[in-house]
Amino acid sequence: MDWADLILVMDNGHFEAVEERFPQSGRKMHLFLEYCTGEEGAELEDPMGKDDKVFERILGVVQACVKQLAGKLGK
Repeated sequence: MDWADLILVMDNGHFEAVEERFPQSGRKMHLFLEYCTGEEGAELEDPMGKDDKVFERILGVVQACVKQLAGKLGK
């Protein structure tokens, strides 16, 4: 985690778990959807244990955000 410039997590539960394990990295960590959209507190739904439609919906959100972030970060 020390080598990362940016750490993106899905939800507040992930944020807390990562921050607990790597407290020095908290300042580099952001919620993925919040970072992408600018919407404060926006979290990605965890699709684990849900049907394929939920996975496909979340995948669509992730893909759109990755495209947007790639443009923001100049990649």
